[in-house]
Amino acid sequence: MRARSAWLSVPLLFALLFQLSCRSRPRIPVVEQTNMAMGTFFTIAIYGDVDADSARAAIAAAFDTIRVVENHTSTNLPESDIARLNRHSGKDFVALWDDLASMLRMATQVSRASGGAFDVTIGAETALWGFEDQPLKPPDSSAVDSCLKLVNYRDLVLEDNRAKLARPGMRVDLGGVAKGWAVDRVFDWLLARGYRDVMVDGGGDFHVASTALTAGQRHVWVRHPRARGQYFARFKLDNGAVATSGDYERFFIWKGVRYHHILDPATGWPARRAVSVTVVGPSTALCDAWATAVFVLGPEEGLRRIRQQKGLEALVVSADSTGLWWTATDSLAQRLEVLDENARFKKVN
Repeated sequence: MRARSAWLSVPLLFALLFQLSCRSRPRIPVVEQTNMAMGTFFTIAIYGDVDADSARAAIAAAFDTIRVVENHTSTNLPESDIARLNRHSGKDFVALWDDLASMLRMATQVSRASGGAFDVTIGAETALWGFEDQPLKPPDSSAVDSCLKLVNYRDLVLEDNRAKLARPGMRVDLGGVAKGWAVDRVFDWLLARGYRDVMVDGGGDFHVASTALTAGQRHVWVRHPRARGQYFARFKLDNGAVATSGDYERFFIWKGVRYHHILDPATGWPARRAVSVTVVGPSTALCDAWATAVFVLGPEEGLRRIRQQKGLEALVVSADSTGLWWTATDSLAQRLEVLDENARFKKVN
């Protein structure tokens, strides 16, 4: 798609919606472009009085950066670093792109901090479930149990810019972090080139920076996990990153039970302690990984661990027999506007 100059950025609806409200102020110029990459839509926007041609060129170069990340991290590309690493599981070390090595180190840190609730070595289980191929029923329980032997972040061995998987059949799946990493890389690239009022949105996970021009006007709209096309809550965000994990993103119904793509590494089955988790923090990749971890851990243990991480906040939506209820870290709860009047607040220590 071609870049365009406009006055308002309203990215497409995914798990999150980022919206800039200009109702009470003069219209704000923006140069933006939306392209398909990494299996989703990316929108890159630069706000303010900038040279439009230079901004369009910068955005085009930024999309090249996203494609570089995809070329190294996609399991669907046979020659990607991740595909090679998976093919060599149980064998020797594989040389990695510098960014990928850093990404795996960050993922391993989140795995340790979350007690394994986030684990990029869950690839054997995700391949078994086949959510990319729209499965019609869950796999056999014995097959799930067998794959569990191939899931353990401790068996991902990292040495400088090399990695190996300790056991044959192990697979890395970067679905919980690569997209966020691409968002952050583009965001940092734009700031390094002097742009100060930007938004990078990768399928609803995004990173923003504001100036006085847009301060106080940015809203994050959290998708309602049970009402299609509606929103559960919203909050303002001038600077920072956001990511959401929900059981409504990829799922199927089998015999009246919802089976979704967020698997618990300890069981190999879909996690059941939450229906939606939104994490706010300093980087999209970190928020992405922790959104998955908190979803698996559930509100009590998930928020306890989030509070131990510097700069992270979280909103957790859960369900019981009476309907939806939510809880959040204190700072986020104070500025959160819950739009579902029936959802109950529950304080979690």
